[in-house]
This record gives sequence, structure tokens and C-alpha cells, in this order.
Amino acid sequence: MDRPGITHYLLGGAVVFDLVGALSGTEPYFFRASFCLLTAGLMAYSIAAIFWLRDRNTNSAYRQKTVFNLWHEGGNFFAILLFTFSWLLRCTLPQSPTDTALVAAFAAAAVALFTGWLGGELRRWLRLLPAPAIVALVALALLVLGINLSSSAFFNRPERDDSHLTLRGHRGGVESVAISSDGHRIASGGLDNTVRVWDAETGRELSILRGHTDRIMAVAFSPDGQWLVSGSKDATARIWEVATGHLVGVLKNHSDRVSALAFSPDGSRLATGSRDATIKIWDVTSWRELRTLVGHHGFIWSVAFSPDGRTLASGSWDDTIGIWDMNKSAAPRFLDSNARVSSVAFSPDGRQLASGGDGPITVWSAQTDQQVRVLPDSKSSAVAGIRGNLLYSAGGRAIRVWDLQGGMVLRTLIGHSGEVTSLAISADGKLLASSSDDATVKVWQIRP
Repeated sequence: MDRPGITHYLLGGAVVFDLVGALSGTEPYFFRASFCLLTAGLMAYSIAAIFWLRDRNTNSAYRQKTVFNLWHEGGNFFAILLFTFSWLLRCTLPQSPTDTALVAAFAAAAVALFTGWLGGELRRWLRLLPAPAIVALVALALLVLGINLSSSAFFNRPERDDSHLTLRGHRGGVESVAISSDGHRIASGGLDNTVRVWDAETGRELSILRGHTDRIMAVAFSPDGQWLVSGSKDATARIWEVATGHLVGVLKNHSDRVSALAFSPDGSRLATGSRDATIKIWDVTSWRELRTLVGHHGFIWSVAFSPDGRTLASGSWDDTIGIWDMNKSAAPRFLDSNARVSSVAFSPDGRQLASGGDGPITVWSAQTDQQVRVLPDSKSSAVAGIRGNLLYSAGGRAIRVWDLQGGMVLRTLIGHSGEVTSLAISADGKLLASSSDDATVKVWQIRP
């Protein structure tokens, strides 16, 4: 075996940096998929090499040595392919949270590729590869390239952009968005573990709130605009003072990620929903837990207070919607949706409740718990509040405006290049905000 050269050391560093990103979950999913594909390709290459050697009239010792050499050289070759693809493709994709580590990984991969070519290592590796392995390499490279480019924002640009403002700053997908009650501020939380506050009129970034150790899954303003709360995969909810951006407290009573938040209309209580299948009610004055609501058997994705504050609705992956009486200890009621529920929203008068998720959007009577209307072909990732006879929902990369009376789509808002993850509508009904996997938040002007 040759002594390790500069290429091997550089590749070793790149491997460490890229593996940390992939295994910790900070990398986009398709990059982790690419890594798995390349690993499978290395195994396929090894099998092809063994069959190639089997047909050679060589002794056992030579065969073992040659197999080891092929593993060594093939491993280097696959590593260079992996990091070169990653380095090139990330130029057109949102960066992940670990910017420093990723830059180091890509720089190392680029230098390794360059020095390997100049030193003749790449050409030597290629000569060692049997024909079946070269074919497998080319096919795998094209597959990985196709998977990554199909997810690239560059190749998924919308035909038009109907939005009023586009807010850019997050380093990765944005999972949640909220609008303050006065409509002056927008908050967003993303995969980069940060909460960002924006000016709703100009789109200027006002502050970046750091402290969570994992992705932000939910954000909510208090009705008086004093507090902003963020829920995270790190199983905490953090309380921020909006005016200063200072951290006021950390709510730690959940045992799993905090995925849903809602303030009561009078601002006295906060509801937090979690993957631990519980909802906790907190006193906003002292930030102490008042109650724990138990009854769901799955991930709670959404919570919403009724306009009078007497009822809390919750949407869960156990295919039900929970209806909780906030003034009594009565048993909750559960509405069967026959599909995972990821979003719930009350109408301004509190008479209707909309739900969305893996099944069609459904409008329920808040008094009788009966279905009022089921919208056809309306699978959605998010549902915003009902305004008059209109309902706003997100599905894929588009936002749809529904006429509830006729059950028809009146308008489709286009602008995002990635899947829309959440929606928020302003109190006056004039602004709609959306977050997306494309690392942006968009603001839309809608009719009051």
C-alpha cells in the first residue's frame, strides 16, 4: 500500500465534517439520501470487483491484496464523488446551519479533487476499476445528481411570483411563521435553529433570536405584542421579549419536541403541544404550568384557541381533533378525521373550525362537532383562519383561496419554489404570511 498523501488527509477531514452534518440531521434530507446511495454504490462496486477477480487465475494471497487495494482506491473515488457533488450542488441550495463545518468540508473536497487529478491519482484509480464498476459509478452519479437537482430551488422556480414581499435570511427550510396582532411584525422559525423577526411592511430583518439547539417548529406572538414564544425539536419553548429580543424564560416540561403554540385571546394563557402527545397550559404572568391535557395518542401538530378563549382545539397524527373546555375539567371530545391532522383554525366568530392534513380540508361546526363541508382534492400542509366565506390553505408549493359556500378554489397564489410549511393571517385579514422549505417567508396582500 502507498503511504497516505495529502489527498487522503483532506478527504478524511471532509468525511468527518460531512458525516457530522448528515448524522446530526442538520443536512437537508436529500443529501443524507445521497450519502446512503453512494454507500450502497460502494457495496455494489465491491461485489462487481470480487466477481471480476473471480475470473482471474490468481492465487488467494494476490486476490486478497487486490481486493483490499480496490476497496481502498474505490473508497477514495466514491468519497471524491460524494463531496464534489455536495460542494457543487450546495451552490444553488440553501446552506445548512453548520456553515463553518460545511465550508471546510467543501473546500477540502475541492482541494482533494484538484490535487488528486494533478498527482495522477484519479487516473490511476480509474484504471484500476473494472468495467462493471465504472458503469455502476456513472449510473449512480447520474441518479444522485438527478435527485439533488430535482429538489433544487434553481430547477423549481415558479412561473410567477404573486407575493408582496419575500423575506430571506434563514439558512435552510422555514417551518413556522406568525404575524403580530397589530400586523407590524412577522416571526419565523427554521431548520437553522433561529427565530427571526421581520418588519411586515418593508421586509427588513429586525432581529435574530438564538438559543435553541435544534430546529424551530412553531412560533407565536402574544396578543399584546410583548412576547414571542418559539417551540423547538429540542423539547423546549423559549419566551422572548419582542422589543429587546431578550430571552425571558425557557419552558422545559415536555419530554419531546414542542411542535404547536397558541396564546389565548386575552393573553393570559399559552398552550404548547408536543410530540409527547400532551398539551400543556401555562400562566403567562408567572410562566408556570397550570394544566396538562392528556387524551391524544400521537404527535400534536397544531393547537388553536376559540375567539372567546373557552375552547382549545388540537390536531394530531392520531387522526383526531381534540376539543378541550378551558373553564371546566370535563372530558375532551375527539372528532375523527380519518387522517393525520396537521393544522386547525377557528373562524373569527368561533362557530366553525377548519382542519387540514393528510386528508381533505374539513370545516366543522364548533357547536355540534358535525362536518359542515369537506373540500374536494384539498390535502394541505397548513390551513389559515376562515375569513367570511373564504379559507386559505397550503398544499405543495401553492396557496389556495377557497370559496367555502361553493367548495371551489377561487385563486391560487404562486411564488414559493419549495413546499409551503405553515400559514398565518393577520388580525385585520389584510396580510397572509407563508413559510417554506425553500428557506424563505413570503408576505401576500389579500382582501380584508
